[in-house]
Amino acid sequence: MKYVDCTGKESSLFHCRHQGTDASCNRRPTAGVICKLDKPNVRLVGSTLPHAGIVQIRHYGRWGSFCDWGWGLTQGHVVCRELGYRRALFTTLGALGDVYEEQSGLILVEEAQCTGRESSIFYCDLTYIVRNIDDMYDCRHSHVGGVICESNKEPGLNETAAVRLQGGNSTHMGGVEIQQHDIWHAVCSIGWEKHDADVVCRQLGFPEAVVELGQVQFWFWYRTDVVD
Repeated sequence: MKYVDCTGKESSLFHCRHQGTDASCNRRPTAGVICKLDKPNVRLVGSTLPHAGIVQIRHYGRWGSFCDWGWGLTQGHVVCRELGYRRALFTTLGALGDVYEEQSGLILVEEAQCTGRESSIFYCDLTYIVRNIDDMYDCRHSHVGGVICESNKEPGLNETAAVRLQGGNSTHMGGVEIQQHDIWHAVCSIGWEKHDADVVCRQLGFPEAVVELGQVQFWFWYRTDVVD
């Protein structure tokens, strides 16, 4: 894989434009990345199931939920993909029986306008609550947005493909490799930029890339077959 061309908003490297999957980069450097270590900015709370719960986001260090009467599958799909799931199966306003319980705490957002194609809920048009919540019509914890995601994690656009970082001294850095049909290949660094690295880091559960790199900058990486 070479000439990777991401906008930076994709949820998977395989959603980006690129060339080829069956040729070699020869002795050209392979793509590498160091991902930013950070706490997650989106979470599901109130349930014993990891793929279900009330949706909360972290905004300036504070966790809060959505009081959005337009909350539905469009927003749910975005949240689930951001958390590494394929899609949303069901959304609610408020608790859902024994699946997840009503939560107390801050309510941050009164509206989330999404197209459904965003890779993060923060790429949606969010209207944060700036006035007294008591003055808002029916904006209570019994009306906050919840979701049930499909529990199988999404490996990427290609069902047989996955991404990993290989050869670094920590899980957040290394050479970028993709798996196709059970075989791992390194990605060529031709055309490799920060937008591309950001997509890989988010796909692996990190918020973004600190920097994008070529193999020459990490001599200790183990080099497998390079996908051109």
